[in-house]
Amino acid sequence: VVGLVGSEMCIRDRITDQVLVAISSDHIELSALQTIKDWSFVFISAILIFFLLRREFEQLKSLDSAREESEQTLVALLGNLPGMAYRRQVDASWTLDFASEGCKPLTGYEPSDLMHDESASFLDLIHPDDKNTLWEQVQESLDQARPYQLVYRICTVDDNTKWVLEQGQGVLSPEGELICLGGFITDVTERVEAEREVRRRAGQQEAFNAIVAASSRAADLSQLLTSVLKNSLQAFELDKGLIWVLDYTEHQGLQQEQVDEIVRVYESVIGEATVPHAVTDWESVSQESSVSELRISFIKLGVRSSITIPVLSEGRSIGGLCLLDEGVRNWS
Repeated sequence: VVGLVGSEMCIRDRITDQVLVAISSDHIELSALQTIKDWSFVFISAILIFFLLRREFEQLKSLDSAREESEQTLVALLGNLPGMAYRRQVDASWTLDFASEGCKPLTGYEPSDLMHDESASFLDLIHPDDKNTLWEQVQESLDQARPYQLVYRICTVDDNTKWVLEQGQGVLSPEGELICLGGFITDVTERVEAEREVRRRAGQQEAFNAIVAASSRAADLSQLLTSVLKNSLQAFELDKGLIWVLDYTEHQGLQQEQVDEIVRVYESVIGEATVPHAVTDWESVSQESSVSELRISFIKLGVRSSITIPVLSEGRSIGGLCLLDEGVRNWS
C-alpha cells in the first residue's frame, strides 16, 4: 500500500511542479508555493496511509478473532471426544508436538507431561510386548501412503494396562514430504476384554465338548486323562498341569519327579478334599499356613497361581486335576 502511495505521489509531484511553473515565474514565490505543496502532499499522504493501515489492521484483527474462535471451537470439540488427538514427529521416540486434553483420562499424564517428552515419552507408555509390532505396522502404512488403524496396550501413569485403538496417518507437505503423524487414540479396554471373554467361554465350551466326546471314545483311562488334561489346559490358555486318578498320572510341561512331588504334597496337605482348591498368588500365602509345604513346591516350580479340582467317586476323592499358571490369576 505504501509503495503504491509513493508511486502516485511521484507522478503528482511532477504534474504539480509543471502547474506551479506556469502560474508563477518569480523564484521566491515559486519556492514558497512548492514548500506549501510538499507539506500538503505529506499531510494528505499521511492521512491516506493512516486510514489504509487502519483498514488493514482491522482486517487482520478480524482474521485473528476468527482464528481464535476456530481454535476454541476445535479445543472444545476435542475435549468432548472420548480419547486423545495427537500430532507427533517421525523420530525414534515419536515425540508428541501436540496432545489434546483427552490425554489425562487416557494415560493419567497431563498433555504437557508428554509433549516434547517433558516428563515421559509416549513410546515408553506402549506395552513392551506390543512396541516392535506397532512400530513395524506404522512404518508399513507410511511406506504404502495409507492410514493406519492399530489396537495395542499402554501402561498408564499408575501402572494399569489399557487396550487402545489408534487411527492416524502421515501428514505430508505440499511437496509430498512426510512432516509428522496425526491421529486419534481412544480406550477400547472394555470392548477387547469382552471379546476375549467371549472367545474364552467359547474355548471352554469347546474343551468341555471334547472331554465329553473323549469319555465315550477313550480306549483306556490313560487316554481319557490325556484328553481331559489337554483340553482343560487349552480352555484356560495354560501350558502346565497334571491329572491323576488312583495310580494313573498324566502331565504336561512338568517333569515326572515334579509331578510325583505335587501329588504327594497335595494328598498329604489337602487330603480327602471334595471341593476345588484355588490360589491366586502363592507368594502372598503365609509361610505359616497349613498349605506352606504346597506353597514351597509351587514356588520352586515358578508357579504363582494354581487350581486343583478333586476327582470324586461316590463322594470320595480318588485324584485331582491341577492347572498351573506362572502369573497371578483370579480363578472363577
